[in-house]
Amino acid sequence: MHYEDFFVQIHPPQGEDHPVTVHCPAGDGRGMFRVPLTAEDLQALQSCDDNIARVRLEEVGSRLFESLFTDGLRGLLAESLARLPEDDEHGLRIKLCFDPEVLPIGQLPWETVFWKERRGFLNLGRRISIVRYLNVPRGARPRLVPPLRILLASACPVGVDSLEFETEAGQIEKALKKLLGVHVEWLQHATPQKIRDKLLEAPFHVFHFMGHGKFDPHSGEGALALEDDERQMCLLPGRILAHVLGDFPSLQLAFLNACRTASSAQTTGADPFAGVASALILSGMPAVLAMQLSISDEAASQFSTTFYRRIAAGDPVDTAASEGRMAVLLKEPGTSEWATPALFLRSWDGRLFERASDGISGFATPEIRGEIHDFSRLIQDKTEGFVGRRWVFDAIGRFTREKPRGYFIVSGDPGIGKTALMAELAKRERYPRHFNVRQEGIQRPEQFLRNICAQLIATYGLDPTPLPPDAAQSTQFLSDLLEKVAARLQQGEKAALLVDALDESDLGLLSPGANALYLPVRLPPGLFVVVSNRRGDIPLRVECEQQSLEIGQDSPHNLEDIREYVEAHLPRAGIRTYLMDQGLEDDTFVAEMVKRSEGNFMYLRHVLPEIEQGDRQSQLFTNLPVGLVSYYEDHWRRMRSRDEDAWFHYRLPVLVALTAVREPVSLADISRFSGVSDRHRVREVVQSWSQFLYVEQTQDETGKVRKRYRLYHSSFFEFIAAKDQVADERVNLEEAHRRIADALWDEP
Repeated sequence: MHYEDFFVQIHPPQGEDHPVTVHCPAGDGRGMFRVPLTAEDLQALQSCDDNIARVRLEEVGSRLFESLFTDGLRGLLAESLARLPEDDEHGLRIKLCFDPEVLPIGQLPWETVFWKERRGFLNLGRRISIVRYLNVPRGARPRLVPPLRILLASACPVGVDSLEFETEAGQIEKALKKLLGVHVEWLQHATPQKIRDKLLEAPFHVFHFMGHGKFDPHSGEGALALEDDERQMCLLPGRILAHVLGDFPSLQLAFLNACRTASSAQTTGADPFAGVASALILSGMPAVLAMQLSISDEAASQFSTTFYRRIAAGDPVDTAASEGRMAVLLKEPGTSEWATPALFLRSWDGRLFERASDGISGFATPEIRGEIHDFSRLIQDKTEGFVGRRWVFDAIGRFTREKPRGYFIVSGDPGIGKTALMAELAKRERYPRHFNVRQEGIQRPEQFLRNICAQLIATYGLDPTPLPPDAAQSTQFLSDLLEKVAARLQQGEKAALLVDALDESDLGLLSPGANALYLPVRLPPGLFVVVSNRRGDIPLRVECEQQSLEIGQDSPHNLEDIREYVEAHLPRAGIRTYLMDQGLEDDTFVAEMVKRSEGNFMYLRHVLPEIEQGDRQSQLFTNLPVGLVSYYEDHWRRMRSRDEDAWFHYRLPVLVALTAVREPVSLADISRFSGVSDRHRVREVVQSWSQFLYVEQTQDETGKVRKRYRLYHSSFFEFIAAKDQVADERVNLEEAHRRIADALWDEP
């Protein structure tokens, strides 16, 4: 899920009312909030245990809603919801922000917020998430070093009601056992010292307690009911638990499946920070899931199992909690126990860890990890400033929901943004992915097969032994892995592969009749492949469901995305200066840039930065090139006109050498391949064409960082290659290839 934030800051009170400020997609607003519930109301709510009537929840939730969302703020909420895309991947996160001095406001039962006009609880589902966010400093998220380690701790001292720990622990383990890189350890008969000792043994990321909680409404103190060495009750207060857990920065979530652990004092004179959840969140725990009321074993098990399954699938913690609540309701439609779990956050976006750079290889064995190509830099580069394409994502989503399996094929002209689209999809989802990059020589079938097969093994916890020799020689091994993945999918679950630039794959290395990259002709149930390809014939035979979507340069959807991309650049200082100097209105600039781009994102990727940086300051707006090829011609002409002798003497040979190579090369290699011995001149050319080059930084054997260069986009590669046919350029690619071959032949 990708959430837009509806930021609600509740300030310290002025009399009985708390000032409220709102920042949201629909604008800013102010209001006043008065607590609509008395201490007696809250005690009555908490005393109803697991048989709270829906009417009681609706009444409490309605009072909270109407007190917080007064007329003006309610309008902002409605407008923010209306602006969300009509798909199942976008939502609104209502972020209730509190300073520590107003923490008791955060411990009201916000899960029950009920909008009467829409007859619904806001927090029951993925579309809207309500989270409590505490305004206290927090360090950077730790990098998740697999495996993800969960410590389950259970305690049931003599004299208290017995609980079905085996059911909950077993279901959690079952939900996660399919995932490579997740480790669950169960500590039974937990004592304070045993918990501490276990945390000292190895880094854990999640502390999950199963048992009973105690809460004193008069003092405001909450505690976990642990055991002592004789299995008698040992109450561990929240403030002491905070010390027990606080020395372990790897811990990012405390899940307290014990009644009243979310409670805090609401009476005068009691300590509002002595509750278990409040003590942990104030001590620095990034996220705490705790129970406001008592909860049945069945509901607790259903919630926790679904919650961890969604966390493992990559959901933010609040989305996972929403799915847990829904699972409780669907299991028992008459229950109100879905409202019992309360979430407290200090993580701004609900994500607790920074995963491995590629999102996948971190969970692999070293042998398998070595087979996985890390496309993280490409993804980061291609998705910078990404906007639009919701209509494409919606189409892909509908296809995967409505069809049992199949290929979804996205096509379009060079520069239309196909790779950026696939990179954004890879960024949003943890799908195995492969990007064919002709300029880097990544286009062979065996590269694809080894990369994708290794990712499938790592992602779905398949046999982690090294890939067999024949894995990259045909479709068979990939097809076998896809069958194993399909067998591991739960009912309704889908899996997908992403393959970019199929047209750039090498078809000359295939067996007769084989698909490009040896992609399977048929897919097992639940499996999908999303492919991007140039407009035209696609080297792919499919004998299962398929759908094609062409991104036309002049299509209304594409032009609207182009417009959104240009509008996103308007606030930048360099663009503002250019518009002022040219006497242009925003609307005129946007409309003309959309027209001149001819629906091509690559054109805008080059021209807008030049405008922003002042490179086009002396050029009239009406003289800007029209279309991508015209832009390339314009830049080519400007570089040549600066000094024609230098152009033919060393600038053009360097550029042609970059065109001839198929992988990133160093300045030294460019010098050898071009025949230009002066390294300073080579560097000058590289810098003058930097917007067309991709820079890769690597470390040599001494640890020194080295830069390597290649052409950024295939459309520019083809533009320069076509120049070989222009006689007056006096440099050709055949000579460049011979020079490169001679240089390589002369290597020792």
